[in-house]
This record gives sequence, C-alpha cells and structure tokens, in this order.
Amino acid sequence: MHFVHANADRFPDKDNIKCAFPACTRPGLIVYDVDFYCRCHFKTLQNPFKFHNPDQDKTRKCNFIRCKTKKGVMELHRGVFCAKHRGVIEEIRRKLTLAKQNGDKTVEISLRFNEIFLRKFLDDDHIQYYNQLVLRHTSPSEEFSPAEVWKHLPPKPRADTKTPSSKTSS
Repeated sequence: MHFVHANADRFPDKDNIKCAFPACTRPGLIVYDVDFYCRCHFKTLQNPFKFHNPDQDKTRKCNFIRCKTKKGVMELHRGVFCAKHRGVIEEIRRKLTLAKQNGDKTVEISLRFNEIFLRKFLDDDHIQYYNQLVLRHTSPSEEFSPAEVWKHLPPKPRADTKTPSSKTSS
C-alpha cells in the first residue's frame, strides 16, 4: 500500500470528493488504498510504525511534540513528559474526565484529538478509542474542528534568527 496526494485535476467531480472517514465532511485530498481522506484522518490511518517509537520504554525525552527535554521526565498516560508538558497533558485529561462525566461527546472528541497529536509518537490504543468515539457519536452533518491543538505548540524556530554562537568576527 502506498500513499499519494490526490491530483484533483484528474477527477471530473473534484469538488464533491469528501473524506471517506465516517461522519467527516472535509474534502478528501489524500488517497489511501482506494478512498480519499482529509489530512487529519489520513494521519490516523497511516502505517502506525511511521509514528510509533519502538524504543518508547527506553526513551527518556519528553514525548510532547517539539520538546527535547531530558531532565525531570516522568511517565504519564502512556508517555514520558517533562514538568512543563505534564501540566498540559494533565489539563487535557482533567477536561476529558469532565466531558465524559457530562456526556459532552463533541468536547471529548476534540480533546482526544488534541491528546493524540500533541505527542511525538502515536499510541495505537488512543487512536482506536478516538476512531470508535467518532464513529459512535458524530452524525454526518457535524463538522469537527480540532483548533485547540495548535495553541499548545511552541513556535517553530526561525531560520533567520541569529544566535550568539553564529556571530562572525570581522
């Protein structure tokens, strides 16, 4: 099985191609097997070994995306996190518990999406539970937007930023 970006010009009905994931109404831009998927659901369907860390038990770096901290990491919710990111994960888990108790499935789905994609390595059980939750509790008319995930990410380092070590002597 290989993954390619769909060339929309080849398809006469390109405006009506939707993600094949149940209850998703986003455009299907990426071909996976014989169906089209949106970028979010394509990532959950990809080969898990691409995102899975086989040495996860031996890894002692924070598993939060873009974090390289090694000091003070602790195991938490099937991952290893530094003190700064433990708070973020704990807050998401606290909100998840409240949403589950209140029966608010839309909030729960959004929070679970955030939890999955804020990690460097995807956990198969988290992905399966998320997919089952989406299948059970969303109707085809609902649009799901995981906007909250991006506010937790640190900004990417800029290439044009000069560091003290990059000074040149004249």
